Amino acid sequence: PGLAPANAGRVYVVDASTGETIHTFSSPNEGVYFNNVFGHAVSSVPDTNGDGAWDILVGAYYETQVFDATSSGAAYLFDGASGELLHSFYSPNRQFHGWFGWTVSGCDDLNGDGRGDVLVGAIQEPRSEEPILAGTVYVFDGATGDLLHELFSPNARANGRFGLALSGVPDTDGDGLADVVVGAPGEETIRRTGASGKAYIFSGSSGELLQTFPRKGEPTDVSWAQLFGSAVVGFEDLNGDGRGDIAVSAPRGRLNQTSLGGAGIVYIFDGATGDQLNAISPTSNDSKLSFGTSLSAVPDTNLDGYDDLLIGSNLQQAFLHDGRTGFYLWKFESPNEETNGGFARIPAGLPDANGDGRGDILIGAENENPGTDLADVGQSYAFFSPFLAPILNVEPQSIDFGEHSVTRHDPTISTLRLTNEGDGTLEFVGSGVQLYHDKFTFSEPPDLSPLPGGATRDFTLHF
Repeated sequence: PGLAPANAGRVYVVDASTGETIHTFSSPNEGVYFNNVFGHAVSSVPDTNGDGAWDILVGAYYETQVFDATSSGAAYLFDGASGELLHSFYSPNRQFHGWFGWTVSGCDDLNGDGRGDVLVGAIQEPRSEEPILAGTVYVFDGATGDLLHELFSPNARANGRFGLALSGVPDTDGDGLADVVVGAPGEETIRRTGASGKAYIFSGSSGELLQTFPRKGEPTDVSWAQLFGSAVVGFEDLNGDGRGDIAVSAPRGRLNQTSLGGAGIVYIFDGATGDQLNAISPTSNDSKLSFGTSLSAVPDTNLDGYDDLLIGSNLQQAFLHDGRTGFYLWKFESPNEETNGGFARIPAGLPDANGDGRGDILIGAENENPGTDLADVGQSYAFFSPFLAPILNVEPQSIDFGEHSVTRHDPTISTLRLTNEGDGTLEFVGSGVQLYHDKFTFSEPPDLSPLPGGATRDFTLHF
């Protein structure tokens, strides 16, 4: 609205079911300096002010406050219902180009007040005794705006960028409160150099380090420059122990030193023990894929009772995998694909938006052109479940009408049964169902309405 400095940034809250814009947010600090990049990072936050609605957290990593360190950064919490500003967050250790607000995430209650809380990454902020660009994560009380914890890497390295990825995790240590997972893809392990990467789980209540990934000597600790920790996400329990679990990506990872590619791997870990539960790799060995540039949990899409995992890439494809088994479920591509359109770099899971009881998906294409004169303004797409393909089973596989005199007027009748054994809806496209001989007829016009997953339909044939 109105005139704003270059790269000021906007955030739009849109009703996924209708496409209607609910709120438009801009930085309270807009107009002071150029290049605030407000909206570089956005996250929903469980209700922080007791009105029953979730709230919106926005990062502006390049913001500079008056008489403050240049590009120290900021983050803002807005009321999801009214759109009002609730809290402004700034780094307690503001530094020149500290980039506080590069990453933001809402999380479940960390301090026992029953309200959502806030995580903000300052990926270029080190402590005074740490190497440059080591990174810091700040944990704030969502209700009061007070600082709860400052999280630092136990393995701080120059350019480690601790906090480049962060997420809340359902309780992993049994204290009844949520915890925090942080990625540091630029960190090095003792055995490996060149941004092999690390990830960590911290107690949400105390800030204490709980788990470090990968553990020395594990399969995830073998790949040079794999950028492990580039994306992280917390899950509700995936393995039946009642504790939260996590996914961590390595967009340049490979399953072993002799395997092809380096197209990327996503690892699933037990949040309580740190044990590896699964490793998900793409079918492509193209090193340009960068499988796992971003991750998002998606509310259960295939009705198995577990959340699923949406994986972004650099080749304009997003991949949906079963959260518990890791099985591949679906691939998403832009309906309006453009070279360098940026589709699937930032995918996100959505609560059910179309009333079918399954999670849905939002995928951005930051550089696509929406058919206007404004180049590279970007688009977003909402994909409604079910995404899974239908699986057609026909019984019987063949029909034997037996011997039949063509002079008789009473036909021989047989039934053909179609069953959709998949989750997706079976559509009868084109001319639908055809019989290729005039001696065969349907007893009545066939029902060619869509056949939902798990449904059965009979067709009665006359000869």
